[in-house]
Amino acid sequence: MTDAKPSTGGFPAMAEQDPARASDGGTVGPPTQSGPRRWVIGLAVVVGALVLSIGLVLTQAAMNAERIRLEEGARARAQAVLSGRLDRLSDWLDSRRESLSALAGGEALRIIATELHTARLEDRDAEVSSELGFLRAALERQANAFGAAGLILAHPDGVPWLVAGKAGGALADRRGDGIAEALHEGGAVVAADVGGSSDAVDALVPVFSLQQPDQVVGLIIGRFPITELIEALEQPGALALPGERVSVVWSGESGLNPGQSGGEGAVMSLTHAPKGLPWALRYSRPRKAYLTESRATGLAGQFVSAAAAVTAVMLIMGVAWRQGTQSNRAMADQYRRFADHMAAEHQILDTIVDGITEYLFMIDSRGRVQRANAAARTLLGVSADGLTGRTLADIFDDPEVPVLLLDRTPEGRRSAPVECGLAGERRWITAVRNRLPPIDTADERWVVLVQDITDVMRERIRLEDQQKTVIRALGRTVSAADPYLADQAARLEWIAGLIADEMGVGGEARQTIELTAQVSQIGKLFVPRDLLTKVERLTDEERLVIQSHIRHASTLLDQLNTALPITRTLLEVTERLDGSGYPNGLTEEELSLPGRILAVADVFSARTARRSYRSGATPKDILEILKKMPDRYDEDVVAALSRIVESGRY
Repeated sequence: MTDAKPSTGGFPAMAEQDPARASDGGTVGPPTQSGPRRWVIGLAVVVGALVLSIGLVLTQAAMNAERIRLEEGARARAQAVLSGRLDRLSDWLDSRRESLSALAGGEALRIIATELHTARLEDRDAEVSSELGFLRAALERQANAFGAAGLILAHPDGVPWLVAGKAGGALADRRGDGIAEALHEGGAVVAADVGGSSDAVDALVPVFSLQQPDQVVGLIIGRFPITELIEALEQPGALALPGERVSVVWSGESGLNPGQSGGEGAVMSLTHAPKGLPWALRYSRPRKAYLTESRATGLAGQFVSAAAAVTAVMLIMGVAWRQGTQSNRAMADQYRRFADHMAAEHQILDTIVDGITEYLFMIDSRGRVQRANAAARTLLGVSADGLTGRTLADIFDDPEVPVLLLDRTPEGRRSAPVECGLAGERRWITAVRNRLPPIDTADERWVVLVQDITDVMRERIRLEDQQKTVIRALGRTVSAADPYLADQAARLEWIAGLIADEMGVGGEARQTIELTAQVSQIGKLFVPRDLLTKVERLTDEERLVIQSHIRHASTLLDQLNTALPITRTLLEVTERLDGSGYPNGLTEEELSLPGRILAVADVFSARTARRSYRSGATPKDILEILKKMPDRYDEDVVAALSRIVESGRY
């Protein structure tokens, strides 16, 4: 049997085939095999079940040991995290106590406190009334510097002498709750109740007499907001683990005693309470977050157990299936014949595709060529292997070409003509793309049919050049017949060109303006010269005769059938935005940009030109007239003309 090979660069078959169908039309079914004996199957099942059971028991034991290890590690981490947060809290409290201690150690404050204390003991007025204002201002500044919500200087029994800060009044109200006695030991922190929510702590330090350093003569009490501190304590750290959380819980909310760990629920928790504060730090983490490894161990064990059981079964069954070797050979031969049949059909499809004269490419979603037909390979002078993997941007020598041909054109629609480099020459092409149905890959694939229309486009360009030549010849005819009209056409072309350049108009619109201006006066050859130069007021009949020059010109130009809208634009030169123009009374929505530019340029050119029977108006005077009629002339065009005149380019 001769193997049929697919041609290089060919396209895949577009229909799946039944592997049981041979090329000669006969049915080639799988070979009949004698199955293993029942006792072999039973033995395989028993051995497989035994292996699986042993594996599952061992897996469960390993999972239990792993779970215990992970629980211990989680509790150790909880202890470490809470210790770190408690250290941060302790540092914060120490810094506030140190600030208050430094304030209480000031000589001026100690002198004033000693005088106030002595005066109270002697039941007389203190002789420091002038210093109290200074001291209150100093306490206000210190409160701001410490970040304290309030500061008070109080008698050792808690009666306030001076109150500073927004929360100073709330501090003064606490003097009857026994806090002074707790502070004589050297400073402490108690929770403060402001507005019904615990959001601050009060720190108190004693003030000692200058004369008797061991005698307490007053108290400095400060209130410090803890909202930001609590947010910082609850903020996850940079090394926080998934599900890990630290929260501040108030007295009675935690459900756990300080130092107690949560039970066997869904969440493992540990609570530590800072000394002297009515709230605690609680660490919590879902058990499933750190018991994943034990589940992974279980899954791995189950997989290994199942694999071992399957292996045992397969070994036993493999021995039995060796009896079917001959039938396996028959099956292999059957599928070999099927492959030969598919290769033959593949070759037929390649022949059909290679017969297409257009350039056919199959590309993936990234624009890389997978296959190409014979026409494309011949044009590029490469083999199928030389095209495979190259991109369309590489083939067309321009990365923008695939975008213009494909990305900006809907599927199944022919693209606009594009000029590009192809096979070392400048060519005009169009393309159509269609999506291929997926076969064995999720990646999109497309068939791109490229048509070379270079000859058609060159002929079109040649005809357009001829038309432009004829139009320019008509313009020169006006020049030969009437130099006055030729001068008017030249001025119109120059001024309109300046406006177009100022407004950034290019391409076909710019060419339309130029060619329309050149033939703008040709219709006046059909109007009596004495009417064009008449100084007196025109009659209605004479005005209609002059206006007919537009119709004469359009009739002449219609016979040229130009690619550019020369005739339409010429008819718009004498139209106005408000519909007051002629010959058709068009309005703003119906007028093109080239027509609007020429309309303004025509008025400006005619009014500023010097004639034998009158002198020309100044450009500024005409501009003022144009600006006063925005309902008739395009404001953007008039503004561009104004910039040209002001810059001295006119």
